[in-house]
Amino acid sequence: MASEMDEMNSPKGRRDFVWQTTALSGALALMHAGAAFAQSPSPTHTRGGMAMSRSELKAFFERYIDALNAHDMDRMTEFVHERLTQHGKTIARDDVIASLKGHIEAVPDFKWRVVDLAIDGDTVAARLYNIGTPAKQWLGLQPTGATVEYGEFAFHKVRDGKFYEQNYAIDVLEVQRQLVGKK
Repeated sequence: MASEMDEMNSPKGRRDFVWQTTALSGALALMHAGAAFAQSPSPTHTRGGMAMSRSELKAFFERYIDALNAHDMDRMTEFVHERLTQHGKTIARDDVIASLKGHIEAVPDFKWRVVDLAIDGDTVAARLYNIGTPAKQWLGLQPTGATVEYGEFAFHKVRDGKFYEQNYAIDVLEVQRQLVGKK
């Protein structure tokens, strides 16, 4: 019992607990969004003034992930408004594209894999696992030849057939642990 408590109180144990708690909270949020999805009235999001159905939003998000995985960042003009809110700040689509291109330059084999997807109104929520092998400095860390796989929670809002808001959280501590062996 003492060794379990020591493990829980170690930095790794606390990080694992925080990540597991965060993952559980994200999963609960996705489940809640899924329940709301099943009960919600007609959608309020539009594409060219026409309401987008949930299946259209799902297909839209799948095309977005396909473009990301093809590393075709110039296609982001199809998915992202010219100006959008990201983590509470207004930014330009060109900044989103530059950031994505920077990730791909640093991690040439980067892939996004959708694990869970929920749609509620104009919000598309996803739990993803991302994988890749950094070839250059990335997230402030030097490449080690290690392939990293980590979780991400993403929440995108759609208006007129494009994202107007994006919020996401990645497990940077897990990336750090995998790249530099920190526990």
